[in-house]
Amino acid sequence: MRAPTPLLGRGVDLERLSRAFESGAVVVTLLGPPGIGKTRVALAFAERTQDARPVFFLDLASSRRSDGIHIALGRALGIPIMARSRDEEEAVVARALRHVGPSLVVFDNAELVASELGVVLGSLGRRAPDAWFVVTSRSRLGLAFETVQEVATLPVTAADGSPGPAVELLLERARAAGWSGHADLAMLVGIAEKLDGLPLALELAAPRMRILSPEQLHDKLDRRLDLLQSKGPSVRPGHHSLRSVLDEAWELLDATERLALARSSVFQRSFDLASAMAVFGGVEGESDVLSALQGLCDKSLISACSSDDRNMRYSLLHSIRAYAKDKLDASGEAPLARARHAAHFAVVTPIAREDVDDVMSAIRNGAALGRKDVALRGATALADVLLCSGPLGIAAELLDTALGASGSSSPETASLELRARIARARVARSRGRPREGIGDAETALAMAKSLGDVALEAEALAEHAYAQLQLGRSADAVTAVAAFTDCGRVMSSALVATSGIMAFYEGRMEDAARLAMDLVVVAREQGDRASEARGLMNLGAAVYMLGDTARARSATESAAGLYLEIGDVLSHARASANAGLMAGDLGELEQARASIIAGIEVLERCGDRTDFASSLAQLAVVDIDAGRIDDARASLLRGLPASTAMTKPLLLAELARVAHVGGLISEASDLYERALGCASVAKARIGVWSAAAFAQLGQRSRARERLDAARAVAQEVSDRAAQNLAVLCEGLIDPEVRHEKRAFARGLPPSIDARFMARLLDAEPTARSASSAPEDAPEGALVLSSRTLQLRLPDGAVVDLSTKGHQRRLVESLIERRLSAPGQPSSVADLLSAGWPGERVLALTGANRVYVAMSALRRMGLRAHLVRRDDGYLLAPTLPVVRL
Repeated sequence: MRAPTPLLGRGVDLERLSRAFESGAVVVTLLGPPGIGKTRVALAFAERTQDARPVFFLDLASSRRSDGIHIALGRALGIPIMARSRDEEEAVVARALRHVGPSLVVFDNAELVASELGVVLGSLGRRAPDAWFVVTSRSRLGLAFETVQEVATLPVTAADGSPGPAVELLLERARAAGWSGHADLAMLVGIAEKLDGLPLALELAAPRMRILSPEQLHDKLDRRLDLLQSKGPSVRPGHHSLRSVLDEAWELLDATERLALARSSVFQRSFDLASAMAVFGGVEGESDVLSALQGLCDKSLISACSSDDRNMRYSLLHSIRAYAKDKLDASGEAPLARARHAAHFAVVTPIAREDVDDVMSAIRNGAALGRKDVALRGATALADVLLCSGPLGIAAELLDTALGASGSSSPETASLELRARIARARVARSRGRPREGIGDAETALAMAKSLGDVALEAEALAEHAYAQLQLGRSADAVTAVAAFTDCGRVMSSALVATSGIMAFYEGRMEDAARLAMDLVVVAREQGDRASEARGLMNLGAAVYMLGDTARARSATESAAGLYLEIGDVLSHARASANAGLMAGDLGELEQARASIIAGIEVLERCGDRTDFASSLAQLAVVDIDAGRIDDARASLLRGLPASTAMTKPLLLAELARVAHVGGLISEASDLYERALGCASVAKARIGVWSAAAFAQLGQRSRARERLDAARAVAQEVSDRAAQNLAVLCEGLIDPEVRHEKRAFARGLPPSIDARFMARLLDAEPTARSASSAPEDAPEGALVLSSRTLQLRLPDGAVVDLSTKGHQRRLVESLIERRLSAPGQPSSVADLLSAGWPGERVLALTGANRVYVAMSALRRMGLRAHLVRRDDGYLLAPTLPVVRL
């Protein structure tokens, strides 16, 4: 007895079979849905066993009665069955088996006569104790001594993530059918996943790869039942198409089971008993639903598994679901089943992870059926889930679908629309799209006032204020919230949290800390763990800016723990990134990087662009401290396109520090000034760094002016860390006190900022002349001094670039290209990025900016040395250049 082709991925099944018989089993039933590979496992076991035991194989596909079983078994044993009664037939067969001695009998396709075979084996098991019986069936036999071994689909991937047996089978069968194309493993994994790792489906799909690319095959599997058929000689009889195999299974169902299976196709994934009761409908009563589920599970068309200690969930293979959907569509009951499904999942709370896809389907079906109330209810509930776990793009799409749906107007629908608009504003805020969010928030505010719903008005105001913050309109946000509270209205937890954030971004750190603590206290009293976590997160951010890193880290890590407990993946990622920055301050740089990077990966995957940008700034802070300057620059450039008015100053300030560390002091100074121009939070610290840059450029008066302004801000907002930095910066402005400030630095609490300033104090100031060139500079060279902001032209003339930031950066970029790639031009896009870092403009506007700036450089004296080509600009290849 030999299987026609090698068996893949069934080693565990064969070992389980061996152990079962060695442990005393008499009858082992290999149970599973159509096409799962039960017969292949039985044949492989028979091949392994035949040297020790004679093997007798019986295909019961055509048997309908127990006497047919006896006749087939007698034929396999080589004895005629001439008895007049069933008992006599059984006695003859039993004597023959005893005469053979230890043997293996395989009954294949037993589902048609499962009960009859159970009766036969109930007797033979006692009369022929040395025989082993293997049964392949979609149904149990019901024997008291039956050992049931369920055969699973083939794993698509192995434990280490490499392609699993399902992909191996697909490849092996495709190559056997003559396919010799390139194996794109990712696409093959996708095909195997769509086919559930079902061996028959894989075997039927493989030959199609002779005429379809893997990509085409993958795309066409949505109509798998029409696609998966073959008439090749290697296909077993009755297995020429997946539909024909499932047709056989369908014929064995009673009317109630057929109705339940067809309606179960509306579920996107697994479902529970309550969902089945809601959708099956025409199956009357819980007992009938249970009976139908029991029958379908017994026939291996639906599988049941425990989701926890209290509930069971039921699921179908994709291929069986596709078949059941065809049956549902043919019955004409699909609209009714989908309407019941939509109505049920629109009100499911809380939404389980397993139900997310079904809620999404309910929203779309509700909108398609003109049930705007159903769509809105589901979209709002699911948005709350996706705001915690992502992807936020899906949340936005579903809210768009629900708000755009048609349906009857009613006070209930108006209230649902109001909640949906608040949810969409929240999603837009997290996605870094405040202009979209502010429109929804304004509409929601008007609707809440019209409905007289003060609680929802507070929620809408919180989102409106946050959107204004993102757009850089903090004053408007504060005014609106103050007007609300002045009327004696009670603030919601969301509005309290937003008020704390407003205080934070206005630099009022003590107010921000107080509001955060108020939120924590009230949330703990009410048992609101989500609001408690949000309050702890805000508290951590505020006290960090107040210079208490240890307390900030403790609060932030507590918030992260709470978020993890309640399953808020996105907020946990934000808290992890914040805690990472604080760990960096304490010198734990590797732990800091790991924590921030883990948070960034989640935020990016889930579509939270706002916190993604700020977390990249945090990563850059740590990388600068660790000396990973190129990594820091890459993170910041990656974050700038996702930044808003709230986060852009932080990114610009860290870009300035990258330039500062690299010795490009003039560029750093310019970037610090840009960051200061749009900053709200961290304004004092950025001002101190700007003062440090001016001091290093020798512009002491400007440095003193900037430092005094920064110190005043630091005093006003109680930013003790910035006050300490200001003290250190005095040593850069006045060399006579440098030694004293170095000593002061050694007594400060550990922080990245303090370490950076201490390094600047430790560095010896350069004494190079402002207008001199290095001794080895060739005659007639173009010399740029980043320290003095001066450009010495080939004719010896000196151009002051201290007030010409764009032109200076363009010259630096051109010189960098001249040194790194002589003869290669800088494109307009590259020059735009260099001259105006972080700014996004239209292509035509950007090209015009570059053209105007280049014209200015020509007028400064570079006319003979600046070359324009179709693909950009470059300095003349023969021009010597030197960069100080």
